Amino acid sequence: MHKVKHPVLVSLICMIALIALIAVRAVYVTSTAPQPKIETYKLGEWIALNNANLINEPDKSGAYSFKVDKAELMSANEYIASYSKDQSRHYTGDDGDIQSVVVLTMTVKNTGTDIGGVDGFMWRIIPKAMNAEYRFDEKLFSFAEPSITSGMFAVAPSKEYATHIPFSYIGDAPFGGPVGIEVRKAISEGCAHLSFSHYPVRKSLYFEMTRS
Repeated sequence: MHKVKHPVLVSLICMIALIALIAVRAVYVTSTAPQPKIETYKLGEWIALNNANLINEPDKSGAYSFKVDKAELMSANEYIASYSKDQSRHYTGDDGDIQSVVVLTMTVKNTGTDIGGVDGFMWRIIPKAMNAEYRFDEKLFSFAEPSITSGMFAVAPSKEYATHIPFSYIGDAPFGGPVGIEVRKAISEGCAHLSFSHYPVRKSLYFEMTRS
C-alpha cells in the first residue's frame, strides 16, 4: 500500500512545483518585458502618429495626424439628419432612435508625400468602466461620406479633411427577439478613451461622451 501512495505523492509534489515555477516565470517575464511609452491627449489637441501604429509592424498611416474637437452622443437617425450628404437615404431598423452612437468630430491630416491611409475599422472607443467597446460604424459613416465604403480611408498628401466619425456597439437582439438580428445598444454619458496607436508609443485620446 505504501508502495502505491509514495509515487503518487511524489508526482503531486512535482506537479505543484512545476506550476509554481511556471507562475514565477510568467510574473518575471511580465514585469521585465518592455512597456510601451504612453502619451495621453485631450479634445482639441493634435495627435501625430510619427510612425507609431496599432499593430507591431510598419503600416501606411505613419505620416497621419488626428484632432478630435467634439465627442457627441446621439441616435442613428440624428446622425443621418445632421451629417448625411444624401437625404434620399434613410436608416432602416427599429433602433434608429436609441442613443447608440458616439460621434467624433475629427480632422485628419496627412503630412507625408504618399497618400498612405487609415485603418479606422481597427479603432475602438473604450468606456471608463471597460465593459464594452464601440467600433467604427461603417454603415452610418457611408451616409456622411458616400464615397467611402469601408472603415479604410485616406487623405491626399499635405492635405487635411474634417469629418464626423460614428462609433457604435451593435450586438444580438434581446432575449425573445428575432434570431440572427443585430441591434444597436444604448450608450450612456461618461468618460472614454480611443487609442490611435500602441507601438512603440501608445497614443490615447481621453474624453467625455456627452449629449449634444
